[in-house]
Amino acid sequence: MTATSSRHKLKLGGLYRIDFLDHSVGFKSTVMCKVVGWVMHMDKTEVNVAYWRTECADPIDEEHNRECVNIVRSAIRRVRKIRDPQR
Repeated sequence: MTATSSRHKLKLGGLYRIDFLDHSVGFKSTVMCKVVGWVMHMDKTEVNVAYWRTECADPIDEEHNRECVNIVRSAIRRVRKIRDPQR
């Protein structure tokens, strides 16, 4: 887990609060959203954040019970690190 994002200084496995813009229906402007979670995957266009994780004996059960959100990088407005990745 050594991949990083230089623009927002994210590391895989790190715990962050990410503020980002989302589309809106019925509003006159975009909506600012916040998520707190662990960075699970990153690429050039998006960041995948798990905001719900479980710990159990079966890794498949852990994966099936993980709740994630994908955030488009260009929508990210602020990142606050809570904790570095655990080794």
